[in-house]
Amino acid sequence: MLLGQLPPGSSAQGGIKFPDYDRQTQRLKSLLIGQTAVQQPGGEVLVNSMRVEIYSYDGDTRKIDVVVEAPSCTFDFKERIASSPGPLLLKREDGGLLVAGVGFQWRQLSAQLYISNNVQTVIARKPRGL
Repeated sequence: MLLGQLPPGSSAQGGIKFPDYDRQTQRLKSLLIGQTAVQQPGGEVLVNSMRVEIYSYDGDTRKIDVVVEAPSCTFDFKERIASSPGPLLLKREDGGLLVAGVGFQWRQLSAQLYISNNVQTVIARKPRGL
């Protein structure tokens, strides 16, 4: 059974995934992952242990470029928007960027992330020659 077909209050255990593919290349652009999900009235899904992976490609090789994590969020499956008033952590896999904040909205289809409060950013630059 697809998650969108669960009755309100029902939950899916064992992990859920909401992929977004590039329409032209059919490559995976991003993936929203959750440890559990509970269907809410109105079609939204409460996702626990949210993780968003944003990918880049080197030829045909896919690599994780950015990871966004939050304890929970509400995901509007129809609009592909995840949001939460809670904490969020974004990090580049190369260690060059770390962003933390409270309150966010992730628009999966346009790959836009809005962080509303207490935003803190750390930019680390690797020394030349490394």
